[in-house]
Amino acid sequence: MAPVFRSPVTRILLASDGLTTVLLQALTQAHLTPWVDGVETTPGRHVEPAARGLLALAADDECLVRRTRLVTRAGEVVSVNVVVARAGTDGRVDAAMRDRTRPIGFAFTAAGLPMNRRISRTGLTPWPQEPATRCAFKDYTLNAADRPWAYIRELFSPWVVPPETHTEEAAAATGAWERV
Repeated sequence: MAPVFRSPVTRILLASDGLTTVLLQALTQAHLTPWVDGVETTPGRHVEPAARGLLALAADDECLVRRTRLVTRAGEVVSVNVVVARAGTDGRVDAAMRDRTRPIGFAFTAAGLPMNRRISRTGLTPWPQEPATRCAFKDYTLNAADRPWAYIRELFSPWVVPPETHTEEAAAATGAWERV
């Protein structure tokens, strides 16, 4: 069973099937910009297993992998993100993946791409920045005609999106399972 987060903010963000950047901007009361750490072309066999499975990638499929951080003007990291899409199948996807000026959702929307999301996992994972701690995360696909065309993994700063969870007993006693 997935962890049950104590914070309603965390539960709302993880359950949301869109507008993540807008929700994070509202939460931080700050304009967020992407720091694009890299956009690389790589074969499917080198893509993380969750993306490989959800996108049904073959070992030799050429993929674009975009790694970014959404940051405030003060440089505070609010989320760390990985986006994977097949390369060369749609020029709009390729251009949006390489757009270093916009958060990926904004770039995909500006390109006119379908934004139907399907959440695949939520939970806790190690926060990749210092200091080492755990953070809430969400994995999902973007779909067209019920077929996934992009995979997104978002890790949320534990100082912005509280990662604390209920114990199973406490969640059952408070009815938190039903509220998630």
